[in-house]
Amino acid sequence: MTPRWSIAVILSACVAIALAPTLCIAAPAKPKTDKRLEALLKQDPKQDLNKDGILTQPERAKYLRDAKKRQAEAGKKAAEIKKKAAAARKAAADKKKADAAKRAATVKAANERAAAIKNAKYKKYVNVGGTKTIKAGGKSWEPAPKFKKGKFGYVGKALAKSSNKDPILGTTITELKALKFTVPKGKYRVGLMFAENWKKKNGDRIFSIRLEQKTVINKLDLIKVLGFGKARSVKFITEVSDGVLDISVIKSGGKNAGIVNAVSIERIGDLPGQKKKTPVRVTAARSKALSAAATQQAAARKAAQEALLKKRETGAKVAFDDATKLLANDLVGAYQAFRSLERRFVNTQGAFDAKEKADELYAQPKTGRVIRRVIKTQEASELLRFAKSYVNAKKYDAAYDNLRKIVREFPKTDSFAEAQKMLEEVRTLRAKANE
Repeated sequence: MTPRWSIAVILSACVAIALAPTLCIAAPAKPKTDKRLEALLKQDPKQDLNKDGILTQPERAKYLRDAKKRQAEAGKKAAEIKKKAAAARKAAADKKKADAAKRAATVKAANERAAAIKNAKYKKYVNVGGTKTIKAGGKSWEPAPKFKKGKFGYVGKALAKSSNKDPILGTTITELKALKFTVPKGKYRVGLMFAENWKKKNGDRIFSIRLEQKTVINKLDLIKVLGFGKARSVKFITEVSDGVLDISVIKSGGKNAGIVNAVSIERIGDLPGQKKKTPVRVTAARSKALSAAATQQAAARKAAQEALLKKRETGAKVAFDDATKLLANDLVGAYQAFRSLERRFVNTQGAFDAKEKADELYAQPKTGRVIRRVIKTQEASELLRFAKSYVNAKKYDAAYDNLRKIVREFPKTDSFAEAQKMLEEVRTLRAKANE
């Protein structure tokens, strides 16, 4: 008994040892979990797995590398977005600062202009006949240009120089008729300088000066009073109420027009009862409000223009649809409708489409021939109608021209025969009228 039991036990142990590897393969041990990997898989659920739903070691390493690369790219994009946002904030701050500086400059300029208006005294020193600004006696003497509205200058012909080397008294303007200055209303001191550097005989040049329509110098002969090349200056007080100070130079004798060599003008006060203008101080808030109002007005104008354009586009579309409907029964009418639309709704899409359609109809051999024939017939009929109206008005030359045009250019139209007949009658009537 004992040996048999021992043999059975030994056999059983051998069988168990032989089957052990198979049992181990059928039930493998569960791999250790990778928490970092599981977190990445949750972030990216679409990640492909192997058939057992588990990443192998190479796949896990590749996935981790790709995930790290994606994270780096995401960080780079976030940094770029942050950088752009910072640049945008800086640009906005710079724009705000620039706008504030611009408003401050506008306010400053407005206040300076107001102060200048309040404190300014009009002064002008003019070298009549000069070509450049000359500084003399602490004053700047400007050359006088030809007078233009709103400015100052002379009314005359050309510059005249002399042998006198004085840069101010040695020049004038030939055929001088007037000197005009655009000035504020007020009281002025006007200085006139004369020197005869061209004529040497008494009576060669005699002239008068009118200041604001009042004669202040009457029949002055510089050679008789002063002599050749000698200078004199005179001053007058005058009032200007129309904004233009007029100095008229009137020829009063001799062969030559009067001369003025230099003029000085200084404002010395207001007119009696004239109210002084109080300068308006423009504050930053006021400037901003004016700027906002101007922006609103510009936006309103733009909206009105857009509304008008939209209305024109709608009208052009309706007209184009109506013209298109005529294509089935009246090609000529459709062509004329397209041309009319092109003229009425310029710079709209409907006008462009109409031009394209009309050109297409005109270019077709058969359709174009019909259109051209009808247009010529209509034009000839219109010319004939005008010719008849000219005959009734006894304007035979105009009627003759219209009839000749019909005979020359529209021989195959219905108006040709009637125009040819009328032409003979008009020729006879024109000959009688010219006798």
